[in-house]
Formats: sequence, structure tokens, C-alpha cells
Amino acid sequence: MMAAVSIVLLAALLALGSWLGADGKTGAPAQRAAQLELDRLAAFAYATRSFVDTHPGFDGRVSWQGGAGRTALLGQQTTPPAWQPGAMPTDWEAVVAAGSFTLCAPLSPAALRLMLQRMPVAAGSVAHEGRQYIVVDEPAARAAQAARCAGG
Repeated sequence: MMAAVSIVLLAALLALGSWLGADGKTGAPAQRAAQLELDRLAAFAYATRSFVDTHPGFDGRVSWQGGAGRTALLGQQTTPPAWQPGAMPTDWEAVVAAGSFTLCAPLSPAALRLMLQRMPVAAGSVAHEGRQYIVVDEPAARAAQAARCAGG
């Protein structure tokens, strides 16, 4: 029971961080919305990592609510119960293979800019099947990661 409390507090702190700027004051609404989107992406990544760690032989796609051949993260024992349905965009998914995963999540332009400002590795744009993907990975791996999201 204590672990659930810790996770709920962590989620609350993430939400608080999205409303406060670096100086502790509220930021512009667009900046807050972009930060909240990134906070949700971090939570989605956490839920995905927890699922992958406890299902070592799983290969496939996961999303928040499942459907369309995807396994649902919501309702898994590894997903904190405080995270309610609809908490994540329906078009976010992760492709899981061999114990690793690729997050495939369309982001708003503002959230994408904010994420790219904070990333320790360079991101690159990759064209795959007529779509552009921004991939945060080593240059040699970018095309393969875009193909995973595209379903190839």
C-alpha cells in the first residue's frame, strides 16, 4: 500500500511542476500545456517500462486503453491505479520487442520544442512511408525506430 501512496505523490508533484515555471511562478498557458503534455508522456513511458520489465517475453504493441491489436496498460498491476482512463491520448503507443520499447506519440509543436530543448541527445527528422518522424536516438538507429512506429 505504501508504494501506491508514493506513486500518487509523485504524480501530484509532476502535475505541480507543470504549472510552475523554473522561478516557481506560473508560466504562460502554452508553456504549461506543453509541460503537462511532456509530464503525461513521462508517465506513459513509466507505465510502459514497468509493463516491459514484468513481461520479459512480450513482443507487440501497447497503448493506454488497448484495442486494435494493442495490449492495454490501463488495468495492469504495474500501472498505478490512480491513473484514470482517458489520462493518455488514444494515439500514443509503444512498440515492444526483446525487452526494449519505442514510444510512438504524436506531440504538439510546443511540447516537441520543449522536449528537444531538454534532450541530452540530438533528435533527427526521418522520412518513412511519406510521413516525417522526429526520432530521439543515435543517428544510426533513427530509421529503424521510425519504421517500428509505422508498423514496419
